Amino acid sequence: MKYTLEVTLDKNIDQIFEAIINPENFNKWQKTFVDFEMVSGVSGEEGSVTTLNYKSRKNILSMKETLLSIEKPTKYSVTYETGTVWNQVDNRFHKLSEYKTQWTFETEFKCQGWLKVMAKIMPFIFKSESKKAMKGFKEFIEAS
Repeated sequence: MKYTLEVTLDKNIDQIFEAIINPENFNKWQKTFVDFEMVSGVSGEEGSVTTLNYKSRKNILSMKETLLSIEKPTKYSVTYETGTVWNQVDNRFHKLSEYKTQWTFETEFKCQGWLKVMAKIMPFIFKSESKKAMKGFKEFIEAS
């Protein structure tokens, strides 16, 4: 399953980029984020691997994030892997003006098991979660 979402952010492109790639900020815009641990590489550099932990009802959901590519301040691509889900996200930022930036979020999910069925019959659930994260980031960055 693939989809693209866009949002306009009322902030400078450089400030947006630095804020969104910094895992120290994740808890400021992702409500279920718990913590992270660097597994290998250097944070913010291509090839780095980080374990991200999120609250999931009664459990902690851990996922592996791998930074595939980075072109400051216009693009970064990552993959997320957990259990039976693989997800690639390509984030692109386009400067519209000094304090206005277009964020394009392109994502692809590959799922197995019951999540594969969910992705086919209810893709809006995945899109809704992506929109919620984008809205959270927009609120965070525009308030800072």
